[in-house]
Amino acid sequence: MREVFDDMNGEFSARLRAHKITTRTSRTREGELTLTSRVAVVEAKFSLNVLDRLHEPSFIALRRPTNNGETHIIYEVVGVRPMHFQMLGMGIAVPKVIRKEFLERIDKSWEASEETWIDVIAVPTNYRMDIEGDNLKFERSNLTPLVGSEAHILSRETVKEFLCVDDGVEVGTLIGFNLPLTVNIMELVRYHTGIFGFTGCGKSNLSSYLLRKSLEKISNLAVVIFDVAGEYLIHLLDLAPRMLSTEDFEQDVQRIMDSQAVPETLEEKLDRRIIIDAIERLVDSGRVQRLSLTQPREKISFNMGL
Repeated sequence: MREVFDDMNGEFSARLRAHKITTRTSRTREGELTLTSRVAVVEAKFSLNVLDRLHEPSFIALRRPTNNGETHIIYEVVGVRPMHFQMLGMGIAVPKVIRKEFLERIDKSWEASEETWIDVIAVPTNYRMDIEGDNLKFERSNLTPLVGSEAHILSRETVKEFLCVDDGVEVGTLIGFNLPLTVNIMELVRYHTGIFGFTGCGKSNLSSYLLRKSLEKISNLAVVIFDVAGEYLIHLLDLAPRMLSTEDFEQDVQRIMDSQAVPETLEEKLDRRIIIDAIERLVDSGRVQRLSLTQPREKISFNMGL
């Protein structure tokens, strides 16, 4: 029988303590914008093993009775907070000597005291999971969990079934589960897809990787990239892309090279001369051209042969 949940050999025992709905309103030039977010606080029995495990990416299922039977609402863990009962009454108004005594007592009693627990902060995935015999069924849902309901960590096998597509294209590895993440590349291309992150986290690198996989799997696929920051020529250089630019490089390879952002990790592994030689081949084959923004004298057909 499949292991739907991972109870960590009986160490993970938790229930939903609170479910908060936060609404924020801000005014923009276009009008008023209201954002609503939901956050669950799950109280788990304290264990160093559980605390360390929840620092890795995790999903929890909250048991939820419905009119049609029992289901589980899936939440993603976004933070953990080890708690001690004596922490609740220790504010800055407490004298320093007493605070020091409290802190020393807390430090010595994490694993020995019954007054410790873990606050698990989780956000909804807007999916529910129904257990139907040996099968799992996932579907979108906006159900609200009930305070006091049992919480379970999803097992590695369940996470795979929840996130990965059978016979899909591998696009990376799920951190914390050591699972290859597979997606339906056709749906990824067909619908809107957004990649968000801080500067330097690898957005353009991931986008380039997905483009490669898309070109491999989808025949006759044409891709147009609006490369504002000058990143994608280097990422896709081995595919011999066509580069159109409003800047006149005068077929100068070094000027083209200087206009592009070369990832530091690539420079460490690849001789810079190899990149320059590849750009030279693009120039020699006429694949680097200037883009004119002036209105053409003759009407251009927009029939792309699709």
